[in-house]
Amino acid sequence: MSHTNEADAEQDKEEKKKRQQLRLDQELIEFEERGGFAQVLKDIFNPTDQASMELDSVYQLKQLCKAFYEKKENLSKSLVQCLDALANERPWTVKMKKKHFDTTSNNLLTDVEYMRINAERERIKKYQEITKGSAYTYYKILKDLTEYCGKNLKEELDKHKDNSDPQIKIKLALKDAKLKNLLAYITDFIKQVVENGNVFSKPHFFMLLSNLSPEEIEEPVIIASLKIIIGHLEVSEFEYVQFNQGVKDAALQKAYFDIRTKIYEDE
Repeated sequence: MSHTNEADAEQDKEEKKKRQQLRLDQELIEFEERGGFAQVLKDIFNPTDQASMELDSVYQLKQLCKAFYEKKENLSKSLVQCLDALANERPWTVKMKKKHFDTTSNNLLTDVEYMRINAERERIKKYQEITKGSAYTYYKILKDLTEYCGKNLKEELDKHKDNSDPQIKIKLALKDAKLKNLLAYITDFIKQVVENGNVFSKPHFFMLLSNLSPEEIEEPVIIASLKIIIGHLEVSEFEYVQFNQGVKDAALQKAYFDIRTKIYEDE
């Protein structure tokens, strides 16, 4: 009886080993069908899925560089704003402090505190007036730009909506994206001027014009947008010509000269 049990146990052990070997053989066959070690090495050196890419040292280095430059950009913007405040606000603040420095109380700490409070009160009042007027102008410009450009961009796309040529569709989509980005740049430029507590004036507008390229200026939507802004700022044709004559870039100067009649066609 004991010999029979031992034989059965031995047989079960052999069957178990055979099943295990069969499973290993099947896994090896599947591994080879998926590409084997060659595919493993390829996946290691050329990761495709996000999880593998995050483990890749080159990917990590790229992410580190990206984070560094994003932080650098934020610090640069913060520095520019700080320097702008020092250059523009500080002289005026010092002037207001001198104006409100009064020693009649015979208490230096009280005099200094009242000087600061009164100077800050005048600063807030000044920027409330500036921001109110500038914000009103900005939103009027934004309203007119939105109405005109939204309508005209839609009409331009509707003209070609029945065209089945994929090349034309791609070209129109790229042009539409380019114009929207350009309009966003123009409105963001005005917004930043207003948010910094300044009035968006004619010098700011001419500074904006200096940052555009000849190709961008020739777009009908951009010409119409400039015409809207010029109307709100009341830029005369004489002032426009003066700016145009001062442009150093020959191609840019010619582009602004060519669109002058389109901007001032009603005059």
